[in-house]
Amino acid sequence: MGEVQAKQRTIISAYKIDEKAAAVLIDEKTDIMNQQMKEQVAHKVSVNSILTEEQVLKLEQHRKQRIAHRGGKGNFGSGCQNGPRHGKGPGAGRNL
Repeated sequence: MGEVQAKQRTIISAYKIDEKAAAVLIDEKTDIMNQQMKEQVAHKVSVNSILTEEQVLKLEQHRKQRIAHRGGKGNFGSGCQNGPRHGKGPGAGRNL
């Protein structure tokens, strides 16, 4: 998906935007996202089918804690980059 996003940024940042090319990339991106979401659900169903109800509840609790730890964001890496050496906040870039 990164490649599609890079192409999309390139097309949209141009002075004359190629709307048809942008539309094609948007369709590609949504197709990829659609497939990923279906695979996530299938994986969750597969995992839940081999766990007990108690294990499923424990796993869900663990997932919620991970999301909360990342600042409530669902994307990997999001919310974990505040503070020193990450270019945000006071003293950004200093090796403390």
